[in-house]
Amino acid sequence: MKAFKKIPQNKAGKDYVIGDLHGAFDTLELALEQLGFNESCDRLFSVGDLIDRGPDSWKATEFLERDYVYAVRGNHEQGLIDLFADDKVHQDVLVFAIRQYKMNWLLEATDDQVVAVVNAAKKLPLALEIETEGGNIGIVHADVPEGITWQFFTECLEIPDSPYRDHALWNRTRVEFDLNIPVPGIDKVFVGHTPIEKVTRFGNICAIDTGAIFGELNQVVDGRLSVIDMSLTLDQIQAGEVYEYSLPASENIKALG
Repeated sequence: MKAFKKIPQNKAGKDYVIGDLHGAFDTLELALEQLGFNESCDRLFSVGDLIDRGPDSWKATEFLERDYVYAVRGNHEQGLIDLFADDKVHQDVLVFAIRQYKMNWLLEATDDQVVAVVNAAKKLPLALEIETEGGNIGIVHADVPEGITWQFFTECLEIPDSPYRDHALWNRTRVEFDLNIPVPGIDKVFVGHTPIEKVTRFGNICAIDTGAIFGELNQVVDGRLSVIDMSLTLDQIQAGEVYEYSLPASENIKALG
């Protein structure tokens, strides 16, 4: 796996980024339909955590096989990879993983489906950088450490034992402590991982996990999937010019901030 990938500019269509899915693929399909997503020229980027919590997590394989989809690895994908790192998974370890990561979908999926998701997860990078007309955009699952440049961060991700790998997958400090410290060397960065009430800007980082699966499973009333046109400015995103989708709603909700 290459930990960091650069994606060239899309000169034919639009680029969108979505928050954590956690198996909320029904909500995703609603979003793409309502959005008028054009599979022939538009692109869809994901901040990771496609799996766990939701029973349809096995559908992540088909999603990642779509030509227009680009995703980074989340901590839940990493947890799945770690779980199946050995040839045999011990029962006690499996029980712990199901409880810790909400991997209940493993109990219903076929062996082939599980293997396919594991193999797809292994191919995911930890960070993406997308060239756009309005500047370069970064995507990482959890966070970028304060005090370092984007370039240094992405270089360190290629080092197998770098602590920045865990930071990219797990850290919540910026969101939980409301740190408005920009990341030098990149115009804006999209992250997920930490569920929040609405898409929120922290410096030049935008946190976009608004709990899609919680809405799909009716666990949280306002859980929804946030979809952002990546050409928007940071000010536009902070002002709430994002799309939000939830089930069983039949039309998208335009966020007002």
